[in-house]
Amino acid sequence: MGRVESAHRSIALLIAPLGPLVTGILLDTVPDRVTIGVLAAFGLLLAVSSTLSPSLRLAPDLKTLTKAD
Repeated sequence: MGRVESAHRSIALLIAPLGPLVTGILLDTVPDRVTIGVLAAFGLLLAVSSTLSPSLRLAPDLKTLTKAD
């Protein structure tokens, strides 16, 4: 579990600067409303894909995981 969390944090920290960068590029190239729409659509896509992901929906709860150890 520690290695997975470490990898998750490393990836999150590497990707974090891309959000403001992409937003700035969009704001410079397209109208503000389009930028907001693109970012909202991306957020919705992430939410729907996470909701429909079988690996997330069928993940065991923490009580089950701690009993197995």
